[in-house]
Amino acid sequence: MGFENVSFQFGDTLTDSAMSAVQSNFTAFANKETGVTPTFNRAKAILNYSGTTINFSDGVSSVTQNFAGSYNINFTFTYSMVTVNSVNLPSIYALGNAHDTTQSDNQFVYSMPFFNIGTAPYTYFPVMHHFFNNTQDSYNVPISATAVFFERNETGVS
Repeated sequence: MGFENVSFQFGDTLTDSAMSAVQSNFTAFANKETGVTPTFNRAKAILNYSGTTINFSDGVSSVTQNFAGSYNINFTFTYSMVTVNSVNLPSIYALGNAHDTTQSDNQFVYSMPFFNIGTAPYTYFPVMHHFFNNTQDSYNVPISATAVFFERNETGVS
């Protein structure tokens, strides 16, 4: 069932059918059904991966490795660019983290920068895994990485 516009007045007694309509809307929203009002700054995709193996995901079709430490996260949807203060930015932004528990040196810190290349609409998001400590600075394949991708609102403001 698609999204149904439901409204209530303060103090109204909610009937079984009204509560069923609200539950149907939550279900439609969670399942990203057609007709649901778009929401922005909410997670559009989530991913946990080890190399090119996806451990869990939603909105991600695959992960491809370009070279050690460089990956393309391939989405099941497309996204474009938005302009904010005359600067073109992807309509998707991300938070992510990676780790490697096999290193004996526990001072390793991973950064997981995301960037865009090419021309919109995009179907993937390039990711670089860069680690560094007091003796090394290079790209590496982490044991696992997690990223959550968010959609900017229509004005491009996060």
